[in-house]
Formats: sequence, C-alpha cells, structure tokens
Amino acid sequence: MEGIMKGKVIIICTVAMLGCLISGCSSLESPHVVGEPVAFDGKHIGDVLTCQVGETPLQLKVIDSTRLRAAWPEWDESNDTFQLAGAEIVVSRLGKDILLANIKEDSSENYAIFLLSVVFGGEGPQGFKAVGFTVDDDAMDRLASIESNRIGVHGSYGSTFVLEGSKEDADAFMATYSKEMFLYSVGFEITQLSGENIFEDLL
Repeated sequence: MEGIMKGKVIIICTVAMLGCLISGCSSLESPHVVGEPVAFDGKHIGDVLTCQVGETPLQLKVIDSTRLRAAWPEWDESNDTFQLAGAEIVVSRLGKDILLANIKEDSSENYAIFLLSVVFGGEGPQGFKAVGFTVDDDAMDRLASIESNRIGVHGSYGSTFVLEGSKEDADAFMATYSKEMFLYSVGFEITQLSGENIFEDLL
C-alpha cells in the first residue's frame, strides 16, 4: 500500500460499511481498535463533511483528534420509513503501509475492520474518490481453521469473523495476514460532495 495519500483515507471507511450493510458480505470484527489511531489537527474538531455512496448521502463529523461520527439514512421496514443510523469511526495505522477503518455501529459491541486505499487524487476537497475493502470469505475460513484460538466464526452466509483475545493479539494477527485476508476484487467507492479537506494535516 505504498504511496497512499494519508490525508484523504478517513473518507473511505464508511464505504465498506454501507456496502456490507447492503450486500451482506462477510465481515471482520474486533472488540479493540486494531492498530494505532491516526490523529489529525485539533482545529478540525466539530467540522462536518458530506459524502455520497451510490445514491446514499452520508455525513462525517470530527468528534475529537482520533474519532469521527458517521450518520446515514437506513430503511426501517417495521415503520416503513427511513431512520438515521450512526457509527463511531477510528482510522488506524499498523506498521508503515497498513491503513484500517475501525467502525463501531451504535447497535454493535465490536468494531468492524476494513482495509483502506485511495484510488484517485485530485485538486480540492471534492477532487477524489477512495475505496475500502472487506475480508475475503474463503481466506478467512482458511485462517480460522489454522488460527482457531484467535478467530471466532459466527453465522454461515455472510459470516462474521471476530478477532478474539487482547489488542496485542489482534494487532499481531492483522500484521501477519493482512496481505491475504482482504477481497481486493471488490471495493466500495465514496465521493466527497462538500466540506473542507479536514485531513490535509495527515499528508
């Protein structure tokens, strides 16, 4: 993942989250933030960024130097209307080249983990698109069979894989297997619609 434009990676994280909510793809979770949180300039605390995933609008708000809040409309079948859904996001780095999004939905106890990459860079806060990757189901099934003491498996179709143990265990697992555990053939794109580039200080 050499050459990643760190200043724009935080935008990516909600892409994979929304894509998996729609498609029911497999997910990787951890009770801990995996990696070390990426910090950005405190002057941006309170800033809001508007994005879009497909036809779905999305807002990100800077809560503190390492956390964002995401909000997006989600269909509620029981009430036949849209409800506002939300999540806490922590972008982290593991080693030099691994960037991750740790996303804890309001209804979840664990963070969902996604790999991050920038696919296009342009001028201005609206001049780029980015992509997030979720885990490869087949690769995770194989890793779960050889690392059964570190991975819990829940569900069948659209399985949830949980990194069990300490934060150190989760970091070590990700550092060892990150190159083989993500599905690179399918990514989720996101486009920024408005707002300042609140991540410029991370470049």
